[in-house]
Amino acid sequence: MKAEIRKIIVIYNPRSGSLLASSNENPEAQLRRLFMERGVEPEMHAFDCDALPALIQQAEATHIDAIVVCGGDGSILAVVKALGDRKLPLGIIRGGTMNILARDLGLPESADAAADVIVGGKMRAIDVGVVNDQLFLCNSALGMMPHLARTREKLREVSWWWKWPTVLRHALHLLKTYPRLHIRIEMAGETRHFRTRAIAISNNPLADAKGPIPPRETLDSGKLGIYIARDTSRWAVVRVAAQMLAGTWQDDEKVASIAIQSAILSLGRPRPLSVMNDGEPTRIMTPLHYSIRPHALRVLVS
Repeated sequence: MKAEIRKIIVIYNPRSGSLLASSNENPEAQLRRLFMERGVEPEMHAFDCDALPALIQQAEATHIDAIVVCGGDGSILAVVKALGDRKLPLGIIRGGTMNILARDLGLPESADAAADVIVGGKMRAIDVGVVNDQLFLCNSALGMMPHLARTREKLREVSWWWKWPTVLRHALHLLKTYPRLHIRIEMAGETRHFRTRAIAISNNPLADAKGPIPPRETLDSGKLGIYIARDTSRWAVVRVAAQMLAGTWQDDEKVASIAIQSAILSLGRPRPLSVMNDGEPTRIMTPLHYSIRPHALRVLVS
């Protein structure tokens, strides 16, 4: 499936990542030049989450061919939320720290090559994950991870050598103080119970590969991957954390892996819980209803 790409809206996040930092041009000028050189008319907008719904509505009304995002996974997620059920294709230029979605789609790292992919107009429909009424494209995490993400976000403008020791100290503090979650998971007519301090739900299961965040083999299987670190002791959590850094955590028998279309996670009585969707922390009331929307998003791919 291909689309003719001649008129686009480019949404770039000046605060995310370092893709464009090596150029002497400012991000807007660099991105504009990339597309003008390829005969495409770009309408440039700096990322503003509050302005996205009106911007997307305007794009649809003026017959824009595609929405292009230059930013990290959180920026892409915000644009997809604003898109709603609209079928406008999404182009991606890596501009974040992790760039998980771009990696798993096999998109190129350079901005020039990414622009070629976008102008090529080849579309692919991929799945979108949902927890209650909140979307995620890569993963959703609960337990200690959202709290670490908030610490990282507060230190966004701080230098690397100061930020990561601070995050590590906070992680060690959480190991001592964060309570174990007693999770009940209902899925496919079965109920299972876990005691844990860390759960990750992936939009499509992760590949059996090494790495802290292994790639996904496909983005259109219509299934979630649920990964639970069984918490029998504080040292068990430390061991899994160390294995995550080494990229061998999927080999640990204390990590439960489940592939399922939908699941309900509950904690006994309903209460708000910190959840991190694609690196963006939020609070959602339990029980958490996880599901997947097959082929809900059109992306431009190579």
